Amino acid sequence: MRPEDSSYKAIYCDIVHRCNMECANCYLPFRDYADLNTDKVIDFIKRFKVKTEFRLIGGEPTLHKDLPKIIKEATSLGHRTAIATNGLRLSLIHISEPTRLGMIS
Repeated sequence: MRPEDSSYKAIYCDIVHRCNMECANCYLPFRDYADLNTDKVIDFIKRFKVKTEFRLIGGEPTLHKDLPKIIKEATSLGHRTAIATNGLRLSLIHISEPTRLGMIS
């Protein structure tokens, strides 16, 4: 199915395989893959015609260097974003950042 024809309300985007933990039960045995290219992720998101929730997952999605850019672009197009994170890096994100990016209204 092409993104333009999608009727799904939520899409999981595995944007990074790296992680800052080494959990024994992890479902990602190979963490040496490169992060997804930011421009390709944004181009993919732009192809969705209906409002969609993009669930950014990984490894640890907060390790992707352009996570704020991806979130900002998705929300500017009217989509929602969610991040599946272990939370260890959240203290590194300035408290106003989620609001500025459109993650919290």
